[in-house]
Amino acid sequence: MVNSYWVLIMKKTDGQKAHKKSEQIGECDLDKGYVSPVHSFRDLSIKNLHSLIISSRYIQILILLTLTGLFLRIYNLGYNSLWLDEATTYFTSIQSFGEIWQSGISQFSPPLFLWVEHGILILGNSEFILRIIPALLGVLTIPLFYLVGKEFCDRNAGLIAAAACSVSPFLIFYSQEARAYAMLLFLWLWQPYSSLKP
Repeated sequence: MVNSYWVLIMKKTDGQKAHKKSEQIGECDLDKGYVSPVHSFRDLSIKNLHSLIISSRYIQILILLTLTGLFLRIYNLGYNSLWLDEATTYFTSIQSFGEIWQSGISQFSPPLFLWVEHGILILGNSEFILRIIPALLGVLTIPLFYLVGKEFCDRNAGLIAAAACSVSPFLIFYSQEARAYAMLLFLWLWQPYSSLKP
């Protein structure tokens, strides 16, 4: 008798929590009930993307945050001269692929980043060109923060994470260096997100 009483109380409490949670979700829905036509990469089409951009406030805010992050990361990208670690990245990146592999292992620098830098140096060898890959990866990390936040919590948490990433001085600073930090963060976030999606 006593056990059944507690079971009844627990069911009632759980029901009230679920009701309160659904009310809270309804209050924080910026899309006002809009259901996205894109649920996976297979759903990507011009029509679906157009509908998503026009109708979803979350996507509109995410685009604004990404453009803000792009501006903050590209602004004065080539202004400062290279410092020692960036110069090491440059001199390692101009070597052949095999030499990059050997140098990358001895310098504790990932060869993938150095190979990408080797490829981008075809466009020139200025500070801007050397730093553009980390800056672009830093920009691509902003929507990735949104996607990971959305998967693990909800869209509101994803927007908060993307906003924090967009204007974080720490992440902007490391996205403007010709080092592998931005690539490591991007790949570190991409791995759990890609393993969750079918």
